[in-house]
Amino acid sequence: MNTPIDPDALLATLERDGVVRLPLPLLGGAALERVQSEWAARVAHIQHNGQAGYEARDPFRRIVHDALTVSPDLTRAALHPSIVEVVRRYVGADAALTEAKGWRTMPTELDFHGWHNDAWYDPDLDHVPRQLKLA
Repeated sequence: MNTPIDPDALLATLERDGVVRLPLPLLGGAALERVQSEWAARVAHIQHNGQAGYEARDPFRRIVHDALTVSPDLTRAALHPSIVEVVRRYVGADAALTEAKGWRTMPTELDFHGWHNDAWYDPDLDHVPRQLKLA
């Protein structure tokens, strides 16, 4: 069941709120089950000697830097034509998928990461380029 995407409405919401919920399931049914199973296998053990797994930077997150290699279904979702259209219109025609990572946060009552800003800047640029995150 795919609901048509109205790029104009999504762009207006992004401009106003900085976040938008996509009105279509990018992963449904069997594809979602495959991704969940493949992701669970990846975060089940630490990466070691070339064996795919997670990176342990801290005791509370199991980080996977190459998330698109976990499942072809993740790649199809990230590069869905409707998503690509909205990204190009929001970020620009030369937008590119540059990073795809994910992690599993382990249960804790500690505030180990705290509030933070993912923004970056290059002091040689006259502006900070737009970016989008798909979650």
